Amino acid sequence: MKKLIALFLAAVMVALPILSLAEEFDAAHFVDWFNESQNWMTVANGHWSNDPADRITDEELEKIFSMATKQQNAVHWTPWYFVVIKDTEEQRKIIGDYWDKPENCATDGTVTVLCLADQILTQEEGHVTPYEGYYMPTTFAYYDSGLTCGTLGIAAAALGYQTHYFGTITGEYAPKDAGDGKYQSMSRYINENDIRTWGFTGNTYPVAGNCVFVCAIVIGKPAADETIETWGSNHVRPDNWKIWDGVANEASAPAAETAPVEEAAPAAESAPADGLTATVKGFLDGEITVVLTLDAEGKIAAMTVDAASQTEGLGQRAAEEEFTAQFIGKTLPVSAEEIDAISGALPAQLSFERTTLLAFSRELAEAGEIQAVTDGALSRLKIRRNVRVMVVEEDMRGAFQGLISAGDPSMTRLKANVRLLEENYGYVEDWGLTRMGEAFRNQTGDALLPYAALVGRPIQPDMAGGEVYPYLGGGLLGEGQIKTSLSGSAVFAGDRMVGLLSGQHTMLVLLSKGVFRAGHLRLPWG
Repeated sequence: MKKLIALFLAAVMVALPILSLAEEFDAAHFVDWFNESQNWMTVANGHWSNDPADRITDEELEKIFSMATKQQNAVHWTPWYFVVIKDTEEQRKIIGDYWDKPENCATDGTVTVLCLADQILTQEEGHVTPYEGYYMPTTFAYYDSGLTCGTLGIAAAALGYQTHYFGTITGEYAPKDAGDGKYQSMSRYINENDIRTWGFTGNTYPVAGNCVFVCAIVIGKPAADETIETWGSNHVRPDNWKIWDGVANEASAPAAETAPVEEAAPAAESAPADGLTATVKGFLDGEITVVLTLDAEGKIAAMTVDAASQTEGLGQRAAEEEFTAQFIGKTLPVSAEEIDAISGALPAQLSFERTTLLAFSRELAEAGEIQAVTDGALSRLKIRRNVRVMVVEEDMRGAFQGLISAGDPSMTRLKANVRLLEENYGYVEDWGLTRMGEAFRNQTGDALLPYAALVGRPIQPDMAGGEVYPYLGGGLLGEGQIKTSLSGSAVFAGDRMVGLLSGQHTMLVLLSKGVFRAGHLRLPWG
C-alpha cells in the first residue's frame, strides 16, 4: 500500500508542473509576450552564434512549419514550397556578399530556409505545367508566401529562435536562370520528387520548372556573449496604421458629371502622340528630363536628355549622343545591364550594385552630411550594404574622377589594396555602410574610418600628437600620375568628423582592438 501511495505521489509531482503551465498560459497574453520578449528582432549580420548546438533541430523545424503552413491565403492556392539548407557553406554560397560577408550571414549555428513560389512565372517565361482555370500566374503568390513567411518567423520566435530575411541573394548557387534571367529557380536544391500541393483542390504540381525564389530566411540564435544591444538590428518598427475616424475625405468624392468635351484639333508643331516625357531626380540633386519618341512597334526612335543641372563633365554627359544613341531601337523598359552607364551621372533607376568602395570627401564628413547623402542614394540605387567606406582629402577628387571606367587598372588596384590592408595587415577596420550607419545613428562616437590623401601633400598635425602626419598603409593608387596613400583615420563623434589620427596613432588604436596584425609600429620612449 505504501508503494502505491508513493507511486501516486510521484505521478502527481510530475503532473503538477504540466498542469501549472497549462493554467498559466493565456493566449490573450501572447501578443504582450511577443512584443516584450524582443524575439521578433532581426539578428544583424555578423552576430549569429557559431555553435552547432544552437542550430534548430529537425523536430523544431517540423513544429514551425506545422504552424506557418496553416496561414490563410487566396483561393488557398498554397503557392509556396520551402527548402531547408543546413550545410554552412551551401548557405553562404546561396546568400552571397550583397549584404555582408557570407560568413557573417550564415554560420554553423544557423539554417537557411528558401521560400519558392508557383504562379509567378508566366507560360511565355517558361512555366512548365500549363495554366488552366484558377491555376494561373498571379501577384497573390508573393502576398501568400509573405504571409506564410511572417507566420514562420512568429513560430520561430516562440521556440526561442531569431530570424533574418533576405529578399535579394547573389551567391554562386543562386543564379538568375529562369524567366530569361529574371528569376532564380534554385534548381540545385530541387529534383523531380519535389511536389507542391494546391490546398483547395488537392491537385499536385512539380516544383521544378514552376516555382521560383521569393526570399531566404536565416534561422538561429545570437552569439552567447552578446546582448540585444549588440546583436539586435537597429531598424525602427513605426506605427504605420490608424483607425479611420469616420470622416470621408472630400477630395476622394467622385467628380460631378460634365458634358462631353469635343475632341480638339491637334495644334501645329505639337509634340508627336508617341512622345513620352519623364523627369527623374539626378544624382544627389537637380533633375534630368528625358523625352522619348516611339515608333509603330513601340521601340525608341529618338531620345533627348536635359541634364543641365548635373555635374559638368559627368552628369551632363548624359545629354550627349554617345550616351543616348544606346537607347535607340530598344523596347521599354530598358534595363541597366543594356547600357554603358556614365559614372556619377546615373539616374535613380540604374544600379550601383557592383560598387565595392565608397570614398567620401573630408568636407562632407566634417559637415556631418555623409549619412544624409548615403540615405538618399540607398533609397534609389542598389548599393551593397557591406560596401567599404573611407574618407579622402579634397585633392583626391581629381584622382578619383580619373577612374570612371570600371576597367581602369587603378580602380582595380585601389579595391585590391584596401582589401589587402584590411585582411592581411589590419591597417583598416572592416567598415561598411551598415556598420557606419549604426555608429552614426547611435551617436556612439566610435567610428574610425580609413583616411586617404595624395602622396607628398603636407597634412595638418593629427589631433592626438601634433606630429607630421605619417603614412599608414603605403600606396593605394599608383598608375600614371595618381599617387595616393592610406594616411590614417578620420575620427567621428556621432555622424560628424572631428579630427584625424596619424598612422602611428591609428596603429595603436587598432592594436588595442586586436585588429592590427602586421607592420612597423614606433612607440614613444622616455
